[in-house]
Amino acid sequence: MAASLAGEQYFTLPDGRTLAYEHNGNPQSSTVVMFFHGVMGVGDAKRMPPGLDGRDVHFIAPTLPGWGKSSPRPAATPLHLTLPQDYTAFLLHLHPNALKDDTFHLYIGGGSYGTVPAQILLGCAHDLFPFNRPDKLKGCLLAAGFCPFYKNPNWAKDMTMANWIGIGPVAVKTPFKLVPRLVAFALNSKVNTPEKAQQFIKGFMFDKMKEDEIHALEKSHPGKTVHELRLDFGNNVYRSIEVSWAGYMDVAETTNANWGLREDLFKAEDEEDAAEDKTRTRILVATTTEDDMAPPALSEWNAKHYRNAHLQVYPGGHIGLMGYFKELWEALLDGA
Repeated sequence: MAASLAGEQYFTLPDGRTLAYEHNGNPQSSTVVMFFHGVMGVGDAKRMPPGLDGRDVHFIAPTLPGWGKSSPRPAATPLHLTLPQDYTAFLLHLHPNALKDDTFHLYIGGGSYGTVPAQILLGCAHDLFPFNRPDKLKGCLLAAGFCPFYKNPNWAKDMTMANWIGIGPVAVKTPFKLVPRLVAFALNSKVNTPEKAQQFIKGFMFDKMKEDEIHALEKSHPGKTVHELRLDFGNNVYRSIEVSWAGYMDVAETTNANWGLREDLFKAEDEEDAAEDKTRTRILVATTTEDDMAPPALSEWNAKHYRNAHLQVYPGGHIGLMGYFKELWEALLDGA
């Protein structure tokens, strides 16, 4: 098993802000996998993810702006413009010759809300993020995620009322970001220590898992029990808001924004599904049948509308997808 590379590290961005990250594997590898965490998460690379362990890859887990010890985005710059600039500088810091190296290949992905930054980097203009040219960006994993709300007028149809209020137009249009502020106020006392966060995540997610989901999760994480995974998850929840709730304040605004995605990323209205297109970035979309936090309909929309997208559906709820990451990473990197 590859060893984590010195725990959490910090990169100073060109504008002086801090980008926190962890990484693992071979930092000299020309195959780089970068994965984005979800709401109330941080970049975690203490262990190589299932499916990547044993491969000659450099795995990078950044902490998104405003979460953990990563600085918030600049106040005047929306996240969909901040991220391409930040991650171009960041990747060139870790791999200075990547854009000139024909053998350098990048894979990106995200889980839950982390699929939003993944899609922004996948689909923004090439001059904003030159790493998303098809000869560089070989694959994108969208796991239990969101679709671009601004392109899908029916995105809220399968949302629970609580989620619709939390990340929908109400949260955006209410003055002074009142809805996210109230949610943060209510949650803070439940997650402001590692122990509290561990108990919170137990009741909010892990206690809802079925036996087959627990079995799949433990099988995909050898040497770890579901209890130990819950403790790790809870620690990351605490770390995510240890400094501030700035990242959470951006969630509703970002999910409802126009992400500026290139139109060539999407199928034409009358375009039928085509065979695998090796000239385009491969998009693997994964969801579960009982996900009430990121409903399957959102992933189905992505699979239907993105070119070169493939859908994988598994049993279980939102967190249950963690039990299938081994085969998801293998499918994305091996082109299965």
